Amino acid sequence: MPKSKTRTAEQDATALLKADHKRIRVLLGELEEACEMFERLLTLRNDLGLLSEEYDPQRERLVGNFPQAFSHIGLVNTALQLDKALAENGR
Repeated sequence: MPKSKTRTAEQDATALLKADHKRIRVLLGELEEACEMFERLLTLRNDLGLLSEEYDPQRERLVGNFPQAFSHIGLVNTALQLDKALAENGR
């Protein structure tokens, strides 16, 4: 059976936590989807706002190295790029 190409929110979140913020950057042309994906990522932070290296969607918890600097660097860079793209589009 061929695998579906449709990604779930959890898969997107896991990819993002691995510092793969490139997908959101690619989606900057599709700001609505990029913002939704970024908002989903933000919901995965712990009570102190920290991220780990990965997210386990089955156990619904952060896993891997914690806290993960690369995840936070990617988060900040992506937030800045989203903000710039939104400002350029008058939002």
